[in-house]
Amino acid sequence: MTSGSAIATRTRIPMLFLSTFECHSDNKQAQFYARKLSSDIGRWSSALSYQTSQSALPANTLRDPEIGAQFHPDYLLTGDLQFLDEGIRASVVMSEAREGLHMWAQTYQFDGDETSILIDKLAGNIAAAIAFSFAKIERERLKDVPEDQLDAWGLVARCMGLSMRTNQEAREWLRIGRLAVQRDENYAEAHANLADGIRAILLASFDCDISDEDLKREALHHCDRAMILDEDSVYNLYRGSRVHRILGNRILALQLAERVNELTQGRSVSTLYQALIANGKSQQVVDHARAHTKEITNLAKGPAILTKGSAILATAQVIVGMNSEAEAELRGCISRSPSAYLLWMRLANVLALQGKNDEAREALAEAIRIGPTDWGLEAFLRRLRITWRGNPDILHPK
Repeated sequence: MTSGSAIATRTRIPMLFLSTFECHSDNKQAQFYARKLSSDIGRWSSALSYQTSQSALPANTLRDPEIGAQFHPDYLLTGDLQFLDEGIRASVVMSEAREGLHMWAQTYQFDGDETSILIDKLAGNIAAAIAFSFAKIERERLKDVPEDQLDAWGLVARCMGLSMRTNQEAREWLRIGRLAVQRDENYAEAHANLADGIRAILLASFDCDISDEDLKREALHHCDRAMILDEDSVYNLYRGSRVHRILGNRILALQLAERVNELTQGRSVSTLYQALIANGKSQQVVDHARAHTKEITNLAKGPAILTKGSAILATAQVIVGMNSEAEAELRGCISRSPSAYLLWMRLANVLALQGKNDEAREALAEAIRIGPTDWGLEAFLRRLRITWRGNPDILHPK
C-alpha cells in the first residue's frame, strides 16, 4: 500500500457519532424521548454495517474538535425532534466529520398516540436509511481509488457495490473478497464479508471454477475466523449464524442467533426464527411469536431491511400445519412489501397447500412477473434445498 493512501483507507467499519436530538421543549418527558431516540438508533444500528458512538449532549453544545477528540467519528448525525398533537416529526442530517459536508438528510413524521412505539419505529427507519446511505457514500468515496491503495475495509466496501448476476460477476466478487482478507488477515469484517458472499454464490449456483465443497470449507473457515477476531460484533455474529445455518453447524447457528437476539434486544427475531426452524424447533417459533405478539407486530411495522420475522414465522406455521395463519401472515408482509417476489412465492406455496389452486397460480405468476428474468419455480425450489440442506421437516410441506 502506498504511503499517500491514508485518505482512502479506514481499516474498520465507518463510525457514526450520535448526539442527543434537539428538542425545543422544557417538558421532561419530551427531553427523555429526545435522548431515547439517539440511543434507540444506536441499538437498531448494531445489526447493520456501521458502528456508533454516542454523547449525552446535543451536537450543538460540542465543538467539532471536541467530538473528534473524544469519539473519533467518520460521520455525525444530528437532528431535532418535535411532538405533535398526535404524533412526532423529526429532521435528520448526516454530515462528514472532517469537513462538515452534508451527506444525507431526511424528514420523518409518524402519527399515533403511543410515543414510545413511534420513537422506536422512527429509530428503526433512521438506522436503516443510514445503513443504505453509508454504503452509497463509502462506495462513492472509494470508486476512483486504485485497488492497490485500498485497505481491507475499502475492498469490503467495493464488494458491497458489486452485483452478482452472472458467473463472471461472482468470480470478480470472490477475487476482491479474498483480496480484502489477504490485505489484513486480522480484520474480522473482511472474513465475515467473504464467508457471507460465498454463501450467496452457493445459493445462486454460480460457477467460480472451484467445487461447491471447497467453497463451503472456505466460507466456514472465514466465518469462524471472524467470530474469533471479533466475538462482540452483532453484524458479524448475524452473518456467522446465517453461514452456519446454511453451510455448517446448525446448533452453532442457533447459539449465534440467540446471542444476536440478546444483543439487539429482540430486534433480530428473523435470525433467531430461521436458526430455530433449521434445528427442527418450528413450534418454538410459533410459541415465541404468540408470547411476543405486540413486539413482533411493532417490528413488522418498521423498515423492511430489519424486519423479516413475520415472513419467517409463516414458514414455521406451515411446518406445524397452521396454513391459514401462515397465509394471513404472508398477506400482511406483502401488503407492506408488494414488490418482494419471494413473499409471493411463499404465498403461492401456502395457498396450494390449502387447495386454493387458482389463487396459488395467480401468486406464482405475480412472483415471476416482478422477479428477476431468470427466476422461477425451479430456482425457488433449488434455493430452498440449499438453504435448508434437505431438512425433511422443512422441505416436505413445500
